[in-house]
Amino acid sequence: MSHEHAFHMVLRPGAGPEYVRLHSPVPKAISDQLAAASITDYAIFLDGDHVFAHFRYEDPEALRSALSYDADPEWTAQVIALTLDRPLDDDLPLIRGLPKVFCFPDRPDPSESA
Repeated sequence: MSHEHAFHMVLRPGAGPEYVRLHSPVPKAISDQLAAASITDYAIFLDGDHVFAHFRYEDPEALRSALSYDADPEWTAQVIALTLDRPLDDDLPLIRGLPKVFCFPDRPDPSESA
């Protein structure tokens, strides 16, 4: 069963071009980590200083396990330096999830069925 996660971050003013550069492309260690996390689809969108991202994953345990360590601390530090302070999730320490408001077609969120 596929699950999904979305998040929002705010960049420091003017940091958008550097954020794009750091993701063009992401380091191989990060790509490998995302694959190990069972992520099947990941997209990041930039609107001014706002970053929105959405990804799908197959296995919640694989996601937590693979993302429990930093695959490229230097790259991660560079990305974090571009962001403003924000609250974080316990499960995914680098990002804070967004609640789903609408989905078409209407599909139940598997994470809410427990």
